[in-house]
Amino acid sequence: MAQGAAQLYASRAAVPVRSLGRWAPAAKGIALLKRLGLGLLFGVGGYIAGAIASYFLIQQFSTNMHDRSVEAAMTSAFFIGPVAAVLGFVGGMVAGRRRPAKSGEDA
Repeated sequence: MAQGAAQLYASRAAVPVRSLGRWAPAAKGIALLKRLGLGLLFGVGGYIAGAIASYFLIQQFSTNMHDRSVEAAMTSAFFIGPVAAVLGFVGGMVAGRRRPAKSGEDA
């Protein structure tokens, strides 16, 4: 049992998932967590980048004369930031997906 657990945490290149036998569902769970973690990381980065970029863009191009800074802050924090976070999350989930193995690598 300990040897199986050691194989589970070995690198993907050294131990292909299909050779793990009964441990394959756990390996799939780890891959899903990695993918979810990358999605969350990209989502947070997307929120920060989107909010900062939109704040400066709204400050520059808004025609509002009375409360431009409030408009920029609220639009960035509550609209553009969350939209960028969702796009970043989707991008992170796509980036974290498993790549199909090439025919020469799996042998």
